[in-house]
Amino acid sequence: MLSPDGGTIFASNFIRNSVQFVDVTTKRVTKEISTGSHPKILVLSPNGKQLFAANWSGDSVTQIDVAAARVVRTLPAGKNPRGMVMTKAGTLYVANFNGASIDVFSGPELSTRHRFAACLIPRHLTLTADEKLLLVSCYHDSMLHAVDLASEKVVHQLHVGSSPKTIEVSRDGHWIWSA
Repeated sequence: MLSPDGGTIFASNFIRNSVQFVDVTTKRVTKEISTGSHPKILVLSPNGKQLFAANWSGDSVTQIDVAAARVVRTLPAGKNPRGMVMTKAGTLYVANFNGASIDVFSGPELSTRHRFAACLIPRHLTLTADEKLLLVSCYHDSMLHAVDLASEKVVHQLHVGSSPKTIEVSRDGHWIWSA
């Protein structure tokens, strides 16, 4: 993941249980922050000041203050958190790969948490441009689910290629890609 200024790559290091900051110019690790066990997916807050790491084997999410390069807190998550997305308002959604659920963290310091049911193996998450729908790649079912964020209910389902791994929405919101 690239920093907003384009000068740093944030990389999860699954083996070292850390997130590394890599200087784009020198191609060297400038900082390494310990996380929970086996971090996978990273997501930045809308202002780029907070970085979140989904800790696959730790069943948690590590929040990192980017400027200070330190852990702010560790949020409890479901079984094998993987895909994550954050709204412009700062609500964090976390897909629990082997938990058939989505964790929702909101409020000051992300202190409010609840969970809603998802497909059998939710892998990746993204939002539509208007942030009304949460798109979930359902690995086991080879489907894409569109979840209405107001009701947290699936409002659309679409069969896609076998075992979708990632999803992306075009900037204009007219296209959704699944791979």
